[in-house]
Amino acid sequence: MAQDSARHKEIIDFIGKTKSEMPWPQIQNRLQARGFSADEIMAAVEEVFPGQKRPSQRRSLRAGLIGAAIGLIAWLLLAVLYHGSH
Repeated sequence: MAQDSARHKEIIDFIGKTKSEMPWPQIQNRLQARGFSADEIMAAVEEVFPGQKRPSQRRSLRAGLIGAAIGLIAWLLLAVLYHGSH
């Protein structure tokens, strides 16, 4: 049991140190290369990021696409207004 808590603390420390330095998939790959299971990693993620089970790449892609669409619509609207004023 003490070994399990030491492993858990090691994962938490690693995530805490590297979360702002590298992307999540790279952190996960390094932890798996060190021999940690997916369940151990997710338990630590729940502790480091409370209420967030797993960082989602789909949400960030969707947000980026929505932002790009809004930017394109705004650009087109401004282009039409500029063209109409001349």
